[in-house]
Amino acid sequence: MLTILSLLFFNSCKVKVGVNIPLTGPVASYGKYCLEGIKLKADISPGIELVVDDNEADPNNVTLILKKFAAESVKVVIGPLISPNAVVAGIEGKKLGITIILPAATNSALTKVSPLLFRTCFTDKQQGEAIAEFLYSTLDKKELQIVADTGNIYSSSLALYVRHKFAKLGGKTELIPIGNKTEADSLIEKFTFNTVFLPLYYESVKPIIVKSREKGLNITFVGADGWDAPELFDALKNDSTPAYFSTHYFMNNNNVAHEFDSLYMEEYNKYPNTFVALGFDAMNIILDALKNTKSLSSADIHRALLSIKEFQGVTGTFRYNGKSDPQKDVFIVKLQSGTTSLFTKIPASENKVNK
Repeated sequence: MLTILSLLFFNSCKVKVGVNIPLTGPVASYGKYCLEGIKLKADISPGIELVVDDNEADPNNVTLILKKFAAESVKVVIGPLISPNAVVAGIEGKKLGITIILPAATNSALTKVSPLLFRTCFTDKQQGEAIAEFLYSTLDKKELQIVADTGNIYSSSLALYVRHKFAKLGGKTELIPIGNKTEADSLIEKFTFNTVFLPLYYESVKPIIVKSREKGLNITFVGADGWDAPELFDALKNDSTPAYFSTHYFMNNNNVAHEFDSLYMEEYNKYPNTFVALGFDAMNIILDALKNTKSLSSADIHRALLSIKEFQGVTGTFRYNGKSDPQKDVFIVKLQSGTTSLFTKIPASENKVNK
């Protein structure tokens, strides 16, 4: 039976897939690598035409790009990548009737904003509770200071889930609220515990850890997926104290990932990171949905996405059960002297959050 994709291929037509991500601005690293993953799959997929635009991580740009995509008959959009942008995208996308794939925006409430939002990453609840369990049970940490950017829904949401779970396990927590203009020097004066959780984007994490080390603070820093950027690893190459963060992917974690790793290294001559893998999975799941959609309407594409019960991606096995949020593995990575290594993987089936 011919699928939508094969019919398009034989008729020399293409499905327009929009890419609404930050390629410049404060979190440009996320977008740069995510786009490499998207292109890696799209370039070998007949019937797909990418329409790429740089939102600079600016909510206003996110909205303008979606309106432009709608005028250009884009059928489905990948991105934005960060939670504050994804809220705006959900509201505007609902008005425009555009299905949006969120590869990396983890705020747990996002898919409630619009029925046309669909996620390929885990949520803050999943990773936050996994981090708390890891800290308390694996690292045997009983006291934890948590830094939260109160103006950022990604940071404040993760802080909430980690704090609640850690306290429920029996640990002591202290919340340090900050604004996005808080200077690292003034922040680190508040560190009194030997373990600090930083649910922040990599650009904010760099000066905090670097200046803490300059002052001789022997703190175990822990983070989440917002840490996963080579720019942070490079900045900490002289820091021999282990730090830890949760993320969506680590190389060679399954057979599908092994093939992806080889494909990426052949194309780019470097190792892939989390955002490359998330972009690749987002493009792949769109292709999977297009094989089963009745038409190219956004509603039918979304229905086809919701019909996916299980999907084997490079970032792990996705289990949807008719929902827009998957249950997924959580990877815990150790960062030491600028080098990352897989510390442990918490499978979705064993993650207490998902039971």
